[in-house]
Amino acid sequence: TCICVIVFLRLSGVRFCVLRLDRMTDRQSGLLRQLEARDFSRVRLHKVKELIAAPTCNPELKPIAEAYLANQNKTTADALIKALETYVNSIDETIAFAGSDMGKKVFGAEQSANMVKLGNELKAKGEKYCFCPACQAGSKIYENKDVL
Repeated sequence: TCICVIVFLRLSGVRFCVLRLDRMTDRQSGLLRQLEARDFSRVRLHKVKELIAAPTCNPELKPIAEAYLANQNKTTADALIKALETYVNSIDETIAFAGSDMGKKVFGAEQSANMVKLGNELKAKGEKYCFCPACQAGSKIYENKDVL
């Protein structure tokens, strides 16, 4: 048997979904993915704004994200997805750069060592993307690209 309880609560006008799962059927798994996509579609513009505002946002990515905000259509969404594929770094790329000679020049030896340590800790916990604010916002957008 499958134990799957979904409870919707309204707190301060915000709907929250509390989900307890022991095992899911394919149908329930599909419903959960639909809920996640719908929830992301509500916050997607906020994530794009977070990306633009992030001090670590690549200067070539920023105007593409701004164009998406100004005119949300397939063309601007495709351009944003392509740019995210290029500019959102993996955790491995971040660790490699921070530990390189260039990373030490950019960040300084101490900060570079701290970034490598943090990157390795996050990687061990399953993180796939760079931990800077731009990559974190960009990765959430990219992971939900079908909702753009």
